[in-house]
Parts: sequence; C-alpha cells; structure tokens
Amino acid sequence: MTLSRHALRAILLRGFKEYDESTLGRVGYRGTDKVDGTKYGADKNEQWCSEFYVWLTKDNLKDIKGRTYVSRLVDYFQDYKSTYERSQIKNRAKRGDYIAITTKGSEKKDHSAMFLAYDQFTKEIWTLEGNVGNAVGIRERMTEGDKAKDIVKLGGIISNMVK
Repeated sequence: MTLSRHALRAILLRGFKEYDESTLGRVGYRGTDKVDGTKYGADKNEQWCSEFYVWLTKDNLKDIKGRTYVSRLVDYFQDYKSTYERSQIKNRAKRGDYIAITTKGSEKKDHSAMFLAYDQFTKEIWTLEGNVGNAVGIRERMTEGDKAKDIVKLGGIISNMVK
C-alpha cells in the first residue's frame, strides 16, 4: 500500500481548519466553542498538544487513537520502525510527520507538533501545534545550532500506518 495522498491531504486540511478556528477564538483558552483542548479529547486545564496531533490523524492512521502523551506517540512511531533524528529532517521529513519536542531544554519530550515544511535557506522547520499559548499555532523552529536542541525525536507517517 502506498501512502495515500488523500489521507495526508485530509490530515493537513483538518489541521489548517483547526488553526483557522483557533485564530477566530473558537478553540483554545476560553474558546467560544470548546475551552482549552477539550475539543481534541483533553481535560479542561490540561496540556493538549498530543491530543491535538492524535485528533488530526485518528481518521487516517491505524491504532493512533488514545495516545494522549508524547511518550505514547513516540512509541507509536517506534512500533512502526518509523522514527528518525533531527539531522535527517532535511532529507526525510514529510508534511504531517510527528515531532516530539522538549520545552525544558533537556532530552525529556514534553510537547508534540506536526511537521509542515523545511526552509533550506534559514534551516528552520515550520510546525503546526496544539496548546501554543493554549491555542493552535504555527511555529518556526531551528534545526541546527543550540536552538535546535528542542527537537528530540521525529516520527514519519509511512504507508502501513494508513487506514
């Protein structure tokens, strides 16, 4: 089975729709429709970055439902033998791939994001993330130098994951 363009397109479009909803104040902190990350399955006042990634991908990826912690998402990609290191981003990363991040400056993975693009000139990546200031956000992250240390592990979506 080849990686379905339809599946990947559906995941990305769902993510951008949620980003738009967040910019309109409908999700996230005191959202008009769903406060915090409750729309994505998180409890009120809970960190919801992993729930956001799972919510975006659950209709298209096998067995990803219920993986609401960074460590469980990393395990998911490891189970499929589809993890790679920060040094491989430039050549391997695809839109929709999973990124485990540390926000504490250590190797402890405590935040989830979705890969969107690699900028070959600035050596930055663009990510789509839940729970960025308790909203859905797009961020730029360094892939080289000291500031790149927040990217800890990456998980690639491969064909045998797709429903």
